[in-house]
Amino acid sequence: MTATANVPRPLGDSTSPALISLSAAADNALAMALSLLRDPAATTADLARAAARAGRASELLRQAFATQTEGGAA
Repeated sequence: MTATANVPRPLGDSTSPALISLSAAADNALAMALSLLRDPAATTADLARAAARAGRASELLRQAFATQTEGGAA
């Protein structure tokens, strides 16, 4: 028997410019956070910046979800 995952379907218009922009910004913030975390010479300040970027990504994803559930009016 093959296990399958229940992947939620996107709500609303997943091709709206606002949603695409929020998604891209969240992706960039997470990429920067991971880049900072992977640096073996990372300082305490770098780790703080990585945490801030991850927090920003979380906020952007929250906004993207709100945009979808409110029909694009976030």
